[in-house]
Amino acid sequence: MKNADGFHVDVADVDRIERDDTMIRMNVDDFEEAYKILIAHGFTNTRGDNTIDTKSAKAATMVSPSGFKIALVKHIKK
Repeated sequence: MKNADGFHVDVADVDRIERDDTMIRMNVDDFEEAYKILIAHGFTNTRGDNTIDTKSAKAATMVSPSGFKIALVKHIKK
């Protein structure tokens, strides 16, 4: 979904989790820099140091010490 100002909201129906979960997607141009900043602020990667790498994006789910989640994403531009 996208509002009049161009902000997007992603809504997903995921069967493999038992409860609702809220996450903010952070689109970045420099994945490594953003990753280092989040790590420096206490975030951890749910996949250890692994990332999701596809032809169109690189991503990781980052979790703060309090449990808040950020989907860190770099879209690969051709």
